[in-house]
Amino acid sequence: MKVILSLNNPLWKTPERRRILDKAVRQSAAELESLIKRKILDSSPAGKVYRRGAIFKSGAAADRKLNRTRFKRKFFSLFDEKFAVAFEFHRASAPGQPPAVSTGGLLNSIRARALGELKAQVATAQKYAAALDQGAKIKNARIAARPFFASTAEEFRARFKQNLIDAIKQVGVKAQ
Repeated sequence: MKVILSLNNPLWKTPERRRILDKAVRQSAAELESLIKRKILDSSPAGKVYRRGAIFKSGAAADRKLNRTRFKRKFFSLFDEKFAVAFEFHRASAPGQPPAVSTGGLLNSIRARALGELKAQVATAQKYAAALDQGAKIKNARIAARPFFASTAEEFRARFKQNLIDAIKQVGVKAQ
């Protein structure tokens, strides 16, 4: 999933103008990356709660957690086992909310990068990003959309235009 910000116009032929506008395009891409990540981080998930895995401990930590006596400690040390002392939980996002952060893989994969002069891209390498953003049907199950990428990019369109107008004013060309 990606968004490309680019600018291609014969007005930008001078090197000084191109440098200033290129900087505006790159800054806009970084700003869009930040907005997408902020949208994910600022959401409060309201979906189902899932138990993920057990936290295992052995030795003195497990003894304290399980309130073992000296005799029980001696007995259990013969088996040298680990005991589940707690569980991790994850609250998923509800349909229509941005996705909840679980491992951080999606969040950390969102990156802005320059593609050349006057062109930048904001993309994620996670294959499931499009399914989360737009919803999907996998086998007989349906995943409801959890918009975070395309909707933020669309909302950012006006801000990108304003960033370019500000840069154009800086180079001394009348903005339309």
